[in-house]
Amino acid sequence: MKGVVHIVDDDLSMRTSLYQLVTTRTHMLVRTFRSGDEFLNALPDLERGIVLLDLDMPGMSGVDVLATLRALRPDFMPLIVTGHGDVATTVSAMRLGAFDVIEKPFDIAALLRSLEQAMAKLERDSHLHDSARAARERIDKLSDREREVLLLLVAGHPNKAVARELGVSPRTVEGHRASMMAKLEIARLPEAMRLAYAAGLIPPA
Repeated sequence: MKGVVHIVDDDLSMRTSLYQLVTTRTHMLVRTFRSGDEFLNALPDLERGIVLLDLDMPGMSGVDVLATLRALRPDFMPLIVTGHGDVATTVSAMRLGAFDVIEKPFDIAALLRSLEQAMAKLERDSHLHDSARAARERIDKLSDREREVLLLLVAGHPNKAVARELGVSPRTVEGHRASMMAKLEIARLPEAMRLAYAAGLIPPA
């Protein structure tokens, strides 16, 4: 398991304990922060990763950190480790994007399992994000008319129906379709559909 873990906790003994646990049980790179303020000040230069976050800290609270991460760096995966793991706290943290809430004193196996699951989700999300960006970059090569033709075709309309919708001849649609396929570097319509879905042009069913 590879990745980066950012530990944010004002308690030195807890930071040390979490650091030793993560570094001795996984292959993750670990960074520690004494407060939410220190972590957020460093945030622009930090690599995407897991955030092991305490909620009850002086200065900026863990809840404030969660809200800021959700607004500025949703590519991070917060995992709460707190001494106040009541239902209300858990619901509030999950609504702000926390992957899990683990109560102190924590069970080592449970924490490591949650870490592994959070990292796996982070990697899946990253792959989906990269695929979507690549698809959007390819579709951005299309003219406005070619994009219209693409959306109508992947919606199941034949060339004649596309021609009626756009007020052009079927031959013109064929020309736009050929140009669209060439720019997307694909040979079949199902490939165009997959690109359109990946780019977010078509909402999931």
